[in-house]
Amino acid sequence: TTTNMKSFISAFRYFIIPIIVVMGVSIYLGFKQPAELPTTATISTSPSVSSTSLISPASIPKNTLTPPLQRPYPLANTSKALPVPSPMVTGADDIYSLSSPPPKNHTVLSPPNQTEIPFHIKYEENANDLVEIGIFYERKAYLNREAAEMFKQMQLAAQQEGIEIIPVSGFRSVADQKKLFERQIQRQGSKKAASKLSAPPGFSEHHTGYALDVGDGKSPNTVLKLTFDSTEAYRWLEVHAAQYGFELSFPKNNFQGVSYEPWHWRFVGSATAQEIFRVAKTQRQ
Repeated sequence: TTTNMKSFISAFRYFIIPIIVVMGVSIYLGFKQPAELPTTATISTSPSVSSTSLISPASIPKNTLTPPLQRPYPLANTSKALPVPSPMVTGADDIYSLSSPPPKNHTVLSPPNQTEIPFHIKYEENANDLVEIGIFYERKAYLNREAAEMFKQMQLAAQQEGIEIIPVSGFRSVADQKKLFERQIQRQGSKKAASKLSAPPGFSEHHTGYALDVGDGKSPNTVLKLTFDSTEAYRWLEVHAAQYGFELSFPKNNFQGVSYEPWHWRFVGSATAQEIFRVAKTQRQ
């Protein structure tokens, strides 16, 4: 009997007690509540852009100082040579070597009226009340004050949605346009062929200070190219530009017979702008 009792105690010590301990631990873990997972919050960075009405630049007091305008984000590493789009491929004006605004005492050319296709509308040069809207390849771009104010609002609204609309070219003098058009004639072989891609001097919307070329800061390879219309910036402009008074000047199959320019937009959101582009808008409608 004593031997049996010792065997039982030995078995209890080495087998029964460990089993009881394991069962106890399992029961404890089964009843333990899992720790709460940290909650995540989704923060929207897109502001609500009002689509109700256009803010009239005419309501801005003339004596109000223009706030500093947003400098566009850098397009690329400026320590390297940057490629210049070829006007023969893109249809764009060769603008990079020109200076603006023009000298105060330069001579404004007076071109004749046009009647043949491609048809360009005559515009007076207006270098008054220009405001810098940005720098592109170390060249400053300017717009008339009321157009500049609305462009700044549009640019900032786009930036808040992650879209980088950059100004490529704004006001351009008749003298500068003459240089550009002469280059196009050399490239295309005739004035008529050149005028499908570039306006003759005295006929460019850029003379008014109410038109500009824009690009997508995230897609520098599309600047002044037809592929700009596949960028986020262009798609945003299609939806929102009218809210800020801007419209595409030369859509596909435009009545003037000018090449399609998805990068070229004009400001028509004020009485002054409406009068400047009255002929273009009347014919377009």
